[in-house]
Amino acid sequence: MFTKPADREAVCHASAWDVHLNNDLRLKMCIKIDHEDLITLHHELGHHYYYQSYYTLPVILQEGANDGFP
Repeated sequence: MFTKPADREAVCHASAWDVHLNNDLRLKMCIKIDHEDLITLHHELGHHYYYQSYYTLPVILQEGANDGFP
C-alpha cells in the first residue's frame, strides 16, 4: 500500500515485513512527496536489505541483536 485508500480508514505508519521468512518482502506506507517521507522510505528499504541478507541463515540468527548490547 503506497497511497491512503479514499474509501476506508487505514493505518499509514510505515513498516517493512519479511512475510513467512521466505524473502517475500512487503512495504506499507502512505507516501507523500516530501523530504520526510523520502527519508522514511529509505529507512524501511534498509530493513529489506537486511531481510534479504538474513533469510538464508538459521532462524536463530535472523533476529536483531540482544537489547543487552549497547
